[in-house]
Order: sequence, then structure tokens, then C-alpha cells
Amino acid sequence: MAVATPVPRLEGFDHTLPFLREGYDFISRRCDRLQSDRFLTRLMLRPVLCTRGAEAAEMVYEGGRFTRQGALPPTTLRLLQDKGSDWK
Repeated sequence: MAVATPVPRLEGFDHTLPFLREGYDFISRRCDRLQSDRFLTRLMLRPVLCTRGAEAAEMVYEGGRFTRQGALPPTTLRLLQDKGSDWK
């Protein structure tokens, strides 16, 4: 039976500013420093699991886990497709 390893947690109250400053590199740098492919932090005061690697990709691309429904504001959606079109 496999034993689950604990997920490291970044020290500090919130990491929104470093995330905005570093962008894409934020997660990789922290994963490298923590020697883990995932860690817990807070962004905009909300708890967040940051992850990378093959397991992360499987989680994101696994069918039915996420939806894009409502992802675009109606004004943007109307620019991309006409009202009442049948494109999905």
C-alpha cells in the first residue's frame, strides 16, 4: 500500500504579488525550491494547490473535470459568434 506524501505549503500569508510579478515561472520556481511537483499557497487570500508535471496534465485534461461554460463574458462571446448561433 502506497503512503501519500504530504503536500508542502509555502510560508507566508499570501503570495499574490510574487505570482503576478513572476507569472508563468512562479510555480516552477517554487516547485524546484520545495523539491516537489505540487505545493499549497494562498492567492488573493484563497487557498490554492499549484502543481506541474504529468499528473497535473492528466488532472486538467481528464474528461468532465472542468467546464468552459460561462468562461467568457457575454459581450466577448457575442464578438466571437453571433447571438443564436449553434456553435458549441
